[in-house]
Amino acid sequence: MAFTLGHVAVSASFDPTSRTNGKLDYLTEAEQLRSHDCDDIYTAHTFALNPDAPKDCAELCMGLRRLGFKQLRGVISGIELTNAEVSHDSLPKLIRCLEIALANGIDRIFCVAQEWPAGQRDADFDHDILPAFVGNITTALKQVSGIVEFGIEPLIPAEQQHVNTLGKARRLADACNAELGDQNVYPVPDTAHLYGLVPREQWPSVTAELIDAIDRDEVPYAHLSIPETRTDRIMTALESGDLPQDALQAILRVQNIDTEAFNPRDRFLDALRERVPRFAHADPSGWTEDLRFENFVEAARYLRRLIEK
Repeated sequence: MAFTLGHVAVSASFDPTSRTNGKLDYLTEAEQLRSHDCDDIYTAHTFALNPDAPKDCAELCMGLRRLGFKQLRGVISGIELTNAEVSHDSLPKLIRCLEIALANGIDRIFCVAQEWPAGQRDADFDHDILPAFVGNITTALKQVSGIVEFGIEPLIPAEQQHVNTLGKARRLADACNAELGDQNVYPVPDTAHLYGLVPREQWPSVTAELIDAIDRDEVPYAHLSIPETRTDRIMTALESGDLPQDALQAILRVQNIDTEAFNPRDRFLDALRERVPRFAHADPSGWTEDLRFENFVEAARYLRRLIEK
């Protein structure tokens, strides 16, 4: 099986139009990764799309390809997709993101689907979330042809520590594909989301669902990010059991994987620090000691050795 290892530029707080000294910060991030990746293990790169910044996207895509990132993937974030009341605003933005992606040769996308619409805590998944999401996604994909893979990475609030996010993502994907009459919408397992807010006694059931989804060829793309301590020392976390070994072995069967480490400046981490005690002790040493990209490359080499066994 061909295997693609990629980098998803952290974090939800990352502004895809942000620049330092005239250069896109996204491009600086990619250059730093590549300078440490002497073996060119990383061949893919994932970044957020901004519906109002087509020129920035084009500039970034050219720069990433120049650095040897052959496969590019776009992220839809910051657009409310699970609230039908704001579809008049969300849907045009979503469509514009898809158009910008295709204009730059990107036909693989994933979105972050909020479990609850922003500011709401009483939405029902079956009656509110699912219909609104399916309506937005399928309308956009019907209008903008050419997207071959649209992934769903659900993001749950800290209060819902019992939620199996992969189960929700599979239901969303199935409903979209039924409406489209084709299978190009998929769940995107993110190990931080699957395991980070779930008590360890529930990990076996989450892992069983992950393995089932992969066995059924529902997962062309996944994120390997570290859930338990929210450290960006990826190898330290893996070796200490912050991810079940069965889950790691399952993820390594997915054809395309992006590694991701948390950003201590991420606005979403604040809520976790408040509500989940273990997140209050997150380890940002990769950032503070300027070892973040060494950590990524060390993990990439480790993953490649496991896959080649």
